[in-house]
Amino acid sequence: MNKKQVSIVYYSRSCCVEKIADTIADGCRSESCETFTMMTEEVSFDVLNNSDAIIFGSPTYFGSVSGEMKSFFDNTSKIWMSRQWQNKIAGGFTHSSNLSGDKQSTLYQMMVFALQHGMIWAGLNLPSHNEGDIVVNRLGSWSGLMTQSSKKNQID
Repeated sequence: MNKKQVSIVYYSRSCCVEKIADTIADGCRSESCETFTMMTEEVSFDVLNNSDAIIFGSPTYFGSVSGEMKSFFDNTSKIWMSRQWQNKIAGGFTHSSNLSGDKQSTLYQMMVFALQHGMIWAGLNLPSHNEGDIVVNRLGSWSGLMTQSSKKNQID
């Protein structure tokens, strides 16, 4: 059986989104996936075109993905025209300092982008409740991972 290849494309101004990308990559590796993480400005389209799954990550700025992530999206028009990402698995995550911060609209923007490429969007399959001392899916999102930290601890 061939090893599955997962790529994580993200933008992070400080470190919050990068830490999440690294944690997701560790989880993929624990499932024996060949995993690549890359910032939007370091993207290798050869790697993405050969990936079985692509996970997108961006902070939520003003209810949207970062300008850097949007530029990455816009730079995929040739891939879209050739349908190179058709039937690849896609997912997304976002982070902000506010509890809501309109993160849902950021995830929807990623999802629409992926669906327009013909990708298969995979949301979260996590219940919204406590498991012991850990609150699972505290922000109640099933379309993708949403995280939040206090304003004093991050700028992302």
